[in-house]
Amino acid sequence: MVDLSRGVPIRSGLYDFHKGLGVFVIGLLFWRILVLLRVWWKKYSRRTPHFSTTWWRKMTIHSLLYLFMLAVPLSGLFFSNSFKSSNVFLLGMTVPDLFSENEALVDLGRSLHFWLSYLFLAVVVLHVFQQRKVVRAIWRRWREFLTHIRI
Repeated sequence: MVDLSRGVPIRSGLYDFHKGLGVFVIGLLFWRILVLLRVWWKKYSRRTPHFSTTWWRKMTIHSLLYLFMLAVPLSGLFFSNSFKSSNVFLLGMTVPDLFSENEALVDLGRSLHFWLSYLFLAVVVLHVFQQRKVVRAIWRRWREFLTHIRI
């Protein structure tokens, strides 16, 4: 989004879509967290987890993933709201501002959104690398599916 020239006619629409998608992701994420907490409650109210090194590693990487899933769109809202109030739309409706308009914080919001996005990407790559066997199996199934469709 940063490298998109101001001369591109659909630039404004792409930015609106990007911001709306971020708000939609936040909503989906809150729903996912509620479901996850219910599952955890049912699972761990009967027995405590086995606190092994593997469990802590999985817990850490998944906590980081969820943290970044929330931090990246929130930093985008912070950036957008700091730049101009009432400029985030979802399904044609204006999303209420979570942060007040503040020109002094625009650069901070831009930097936060930029760097958190790349840190999130690094954590996703780390997770994919740790789960490479699963990723290979999914990729193999996907290739087989595509070869059967091409009849």
